[in-house]
Amino acid sequence: MANQNTPNKATTGKKRQKGTRPQIGGSAVPGARSTQPKQMPTSNNPQEQQLASYNREMRRRMEKIGAGPAAEENRLEKMREKRKRKLDLKKQRAAEEQERLRRQLAPKRARLDRKVYYFIFGTLLLIVLIIVLFLLFR
Repeated sequence: MANQNTPNKATTGKKRQKGTRPQIGGSAVPGARSTQPKQMPTSNNPQEQQLASYNREMRRRMEKIGAGPAAEENRLEKMREKRKRKLDLKKQRAAEEQERLRRQLAPKRARLDRKVYYFIFGTLLLIVLIIVLFLLFR
């Protein structure tokens, strides 16, 4: 009797799975844009027609692996960006090198420190003192 009142675990799990399974068609409101038939592009571009003919999952897979018409445009754009970055980096390095060379070759100003001033002042003072002493003792 106790076995008859308690439900079997295997059957309750299956019931739960069926209850949580999404309805066919999803939760879209009738008449929503996602439920309307897909409009095919009117252009004569074969890439656009091919892209429109793929279903959504296939397009996403192809974008992920880097294939298809959209990937080629991205690849070309990436190559252009990479080339542009390389040129910019090359120009920047050349400018830095020119600046470094200009600084190296520029005439350097003689810069006198405080110690040099003291040395010159002391030497002049010593010469004047020798002259004064020579004149006094003569």
